Amino acid sequence: MTIPPPSPAADEEPGGFLVTLAHRPRLLAGAAIMIATYFVLLFAPLVMRESTRLLIAWNAGSWAYLLLIAQMMRRPTADPRVEARPEDENQWVLVVLGVTASCAALAAIVWDLGPVKTMDGFGKAEHVALVVTSLLSAWTYIQVLFAIHYAGVFFAAVAGGRPGGLDFPGKPDPEWTEFVYQAFTVGCTFASSDTSVTSTRMRRICVIQGVVAFFFNTIIVALAINIAAGFF
Repeated sequence: MTIPPPSPAADEEPGGFLVTLAHRPRLLAGAAIMIATYFVLLFAPLVMRESTRLLIAWNAGSWAYLLLIAQMMRRPTADPRVEARPEDENQWVLVVLGVTASCAALAAIVWDLGPVKTMDGFGKAEHVALVVTSLLSAWTYIQVLFAIHYAGVFFAAVAGGRPGGLDFPGKPDPEWTEFVYQAFTVGCTFASSDTSVTSTRMRRICVIQGVVAFFFNTIIVALAINIAAGFF
């Protein structure tokens, strides 16, 4: 069987990076909250380590973005066929930037963990809570980015007259839940579960996410051991 060539509209790369950001108000809102939080803390009359300031700003921005994305996916009129393409513009550029941002958050976590062993009482609990929250937000942020990427690639292929590349059992017309399920399954297990991956492009994405998740999860386990050791 001959697969029809993709239509130009399906795979056309959008304008520039600034245009991409303009089409992603949720990402812009998260970034704005992150930057604003950082500068509020910077000029506030508080004694705070730079790593702590960065982590608080990261959490404010990343959780705001994740909540906005969750609201988009859960509203009654949610339609990934319409919403996934703009959210996934410039595809790998945004995924790479997202993974890089999460890795930077991990670096700040390592930096912030330095003085924890010498702390005690409420101050120590505060730092540990901040670190745990930062780990959770960084990990979740990566999985959500891949969920959006899966949906964007799937519906771009369908719009071009090709199979979407993911076959969800009993769900020929997938919703956001299916793509979130796929991303979090790969993020937790480094493999697809009952979803059939039927295109080379989707297999590449699964492999890349699995590798990223493996190293990210390994680092999280190491940091968790470090945190636990700090209590003894």
